[in-house]
Amino acid sequence: MGASALRAAALAALLAAAACAAPDASPVAAVAAGSSPVAATSIPIQVERPEGTGPFPAIVILHDCSGLGPRSSHSPARWAKRLLHAGYVVLMPDSFSTRGFPDGVCTDPSPARQNVSAYRRARDAYEALAYARALPYVDGTRVGVMGGSHGGSSTLATI
Repeated sequence: MGASALRAAALAALLAAAACAAPDASPVAAVAAGSSPVAATSIPIQVERPEGTGPFPAIVILHDCSGLGPRSSHSPARWAKRLLHAGYVVLMPDSFSTRGFPDGVCTDPSPARQNVSAYRRARDAYEALAYARALPYVDGTRVGVMGGSHGGSSTLATI
């Protein structure tokens, strides 16, 4: 199977696993983190949503070891763009920057990186889930989680 077919199959499996029947695709509107009337969270959570009133299905994307800062691989942003255009609200919790790892942990051998272990990040995913369910434009019964690399192991720890 070619790389393109594999990516398409992975996206299809992800969307099926999330059990979210996507609404019609529509233009995308970004929502700045913290701009919602929902209660504050312990870590930053970037929220992006399709235009319209919803309710929309949502996906929590757990970033890889490079985080969401300036040295990010930008993989979560690429997935977010695809999911937004498919009609999903996307939530990306930043597990690293407020815990002292703004440049990620890919090459950081320090013992302190356990502060952002997969099991610690599972709590971040559940916090993002609770945040998503409180948003008036999210269908709280249709929220999935995904991630690659460090975010993949965090996803497995979450489910």
